[in-house]
Amino acid sequence: MEQFEVVLKTPEGMHYTLSSVENGEQILRLIPNSSEKSKDKATFSQNETVEETGDKAKFFTKITVEDREKVKNWLAKQKGKNDGEKSFLTRVREAIKAVNYDYWIAHMEPSVHKEKVYYEANQDVGVRFSCNQWMQIAKEYAPERDSRLSNLHELFIWYALRIVNGLWTLDYVANDSSSAGNYRNAPGATHSIEKTGARKCGGFCDGQGNSYKIVTREGGYALVGGNFNDNGSNYPVACVSYNYDPYHIQFDSSGVLVLLK
Repeated sequence: MEQFEVVLKTPEGMHYTLSSVENGEQILRLIPNSSEKSKDKATFSQNETVEETGDKAKFFTKITVEDREKVKNWLAKQKGKNDGEKSFLTRVREAIKAVNYDYWIAHMEPSVHKEKVYYEANQDVGVRFSCNQWMQIAKEYAPERDSRLSNLHELFIWYALRIVNGLWTLDYVANDSSSAGNYRNAPGATHSIEKTGARKCGGFCDGQGNSYKIVTREGGYALVGGNFNDNGSNYPVACVSYNYDPYHIQFDSSGVLVLLK
């Protein structure tokens, strides 16, 4: 196959990202640098304090055997009306078979200082790391609790549980996520990456439509969802793009961490 080399000059205040999709095609995006401060739109109850504490599970949600059973029972009644929904349901069915343990999953985007993860509202989201770097960063967060990068199964069980609990709909997750989050075409979108905890979506401030979610998958890594420069109809919450270069810096992606104990 004939190859071509193209030199692109990056406009001031912008950067390029390159990602791959399942069919092997690559997508080049031109994205504005996030230098602008965003407003904190989150509202917290008194028991949802946002200060960092010594409890490293504070910003994590436990997924129990009862939760997984609820998802399993819900799955038994679902067929999916289109390819997007059927694909999500298939992945969740695979996840329920694969995950037979309790775990805690982060419900806020992480921040990173000197390659150390911390969770606190109104901070910069930890981006500009490769998938391999996220693997190491995640392990070092709370080794006493077996912290690591979430896998796709764990993430999708949590997404399905939020549908079961009435916080999302299958249509929102699988087809069109434009109605909430920080997607470019969502209500109140800032068109730049927001601070951690900036807005709730599906009951939690985990940055849907703000940053891509980096997780592991069998044989590598995946980027899930969309970011502030994407339309929610093109990159809904359950959109999965496979990453084939673990050393490539992901400018607009953040890792999802889990704790196993």
